Amino acid sequence: LLDELDECTQSGDREKCFRLYAQISAEYEKKNLTDLQKLYQQKMLDEAEAILKKDKVRGSVLEAEALQRLATTYMVEGKVDSALHDAHLAYQVAPLDTLDFRAQTLLLLAQIHLMNEDGDSVLHYTDEATRICPRIAETDLYRITHAYGLSLQGRYDEMMELLPDYISQSSIYSQAELMRLLMYRHEDTQQWKDAYDCAVSLMDMTDSIARGETSENMVRIHALQHERQMEHQRAEREAERARLFVVIIVTLLLLLIASVAGLSYRRKARIAHAKEL
Repeated sequence: LLDELDECTQSGDREKCFRLYAQISAEYEKKNLTDLQKLYQQKMLDEAEAILKKDKVRGSVLEAEALQRLATTYMVEGKVDSALHDAHLAYQVAPLDTLDFRAQTLLLLAQIHLMNEDGDSVLHYTDEATRICPRIAETDLYRITHAYGLSLQGRYDEMMELLPDYISQSSIYSQAELMRLLMYRHEDTQQWKDAYDCAVSLMDMTDSIARGETSENMVRIHALQHERQMEHQRAEREAERARLFVVIIVTLLLLLIASVAGLSYRRKARIAHAKEL
């Protein structure tokens, strides 16, 4: 990705740079490399703001993507009003045939309203998302958002019916989040044995996640070593290009000096010859 980014930066392809910054930021977030993640996220946001200033992107997927990225960033930063504003705009400008994107944006709106504990709005947007793109109900993000929305509305029976299936269908990280929600509900209803069983399951999931992350960290170390090697190679290429540029300039200067000297010599020779005549 970094090599590809170098190429599109040199070519001035801002649309591609924007998407690559977003991908690289996401990759660094997975690796828990916060500084690098924030660096590329800021680059992505700068590109997004630059893109939104262009008239030719109005009503395009690119404009919608830029707005969605800004809304997501504002949500993470806790700027709920700004997040809602840009998420609504992203949905409004997205072409009607981009059903996946529009459903994802509706789900983003549900997540933002979850921060305000507005259960009605959460479920409104999750329902709208599944209406225009039913397969989004198969994602972990939908399951967690929908379950919490039901909880906020006090629809605990529905939530409790859905959670076992949601947990069995989700990734380990989402399973832990949903198991935690289930445990809290059992605690609220003083079903202590069920709460205890959930706590044990949650502990097992947490241990599994920790073991997986230990293994992933080894992979990350190797990946980081590779990335550093790539960075070193890029720096060497830049240095080589700089040296080549200097050599070219010096060569051109020498040729220019030689050319001027040659002209001067020929001029003096002509003058001397004219005097002899």
